[in-house]
Amino acid sequence: MNEPWTRAKTFTVSALVTVLVLAPVAVLMVARGGWLATTATDRGPDKAIRDPSTSATLTRAPVRPSPAGELRLPAPAPAPAATARPDKRASSAPKRNKVANRDAQSVGRAARHVFPVADCSASYAQAHHDYPAADVFAARGCLFVAPVTGRVDEVNRADRWQPDTNRGPDRGGLMVSIVGRDDVRYYGAHLETVFPGIRVGRIVKAGTPLGRVGDTGSARGVGTHLHFGLSWPTPTDAWWIRRGAVPPAVFLDAWRAGRDVSPVAATAKAMRAYGDDSRCRAYC
Repeated sequence: MNEPWTRAKTFTVSALVTVLVLAPVAVLMVARGGWLATTATDRGPDKAIRDPSTSATLTRAPVRPSPAGELRLPAPAPAPAATARPDKRASSAPKRNKVANRDAQSVGRAARHVFPVADCSASYAQAHHDYPAADVFAARGCLFVAPVTGRVDEVNRADRWQPDTNRGPDRGGLMVSIVGRDDVRYYGAHLETVFPGIRVGRIVKAGTPLGRVGDTGSARGVGTHLHFGLSWPTPTDAWWIRRGAVPPAVFLDAWRAGRDVSPVAATAKAMRAYGDDSRCRAYC
């Protein structure tokens, strides 16, 4: 008689236990779903974020629930294309070779100078009349060689000097000048001959024979010697600079002893001191 009541009571207790166990789980799931939806949509559709692993800016799409109420996350944004790094070796710019763009002392260390008279005994004074230069006395026919690697700047193969006129441009007789890599001009005059193949624009190395010592020009009757001058490059008609603007004896001493001493700093100093070099100032 009490069996139906007992079954009903047992079913009621089981249902109550089920509700008490599952209710907190359901509440937690509902709360979690609402937090995810709120977090995903709070950024808004136009909020941009930056991926710390790249330099690209990513835009996050909004999170929208499906019609059935199921939360769906957007597909991940495509990874930014990799940017190729430039090849430093291929992009290196060529170096310029002007003294104005390099340190004068480093140019001096990089250059190689030789004494301008080869295979002969030679002598010279520490001073020169009227302007800075050196008369290097040597026997006729001794080699005049390039004191430094550089470009042939001027060549004269004709002796036009006359004692009655003593024109400044003609005093050097046969001569060759070279502008070195250091942007200093090296000048040798009173030559007996200038070798074939020595022409304006040719690149010569230090020690290259250029001609032979003689007594052309105003050296006629004085004795065979090489007139040697140091200066900065000028137009070809500025003979008063080409003949010598820097005292060369200290450099000749060094080169003769095998020491590589550069005239770059002394030449720059002389050029600043001279100022306007468009006219002759002494022994014109």
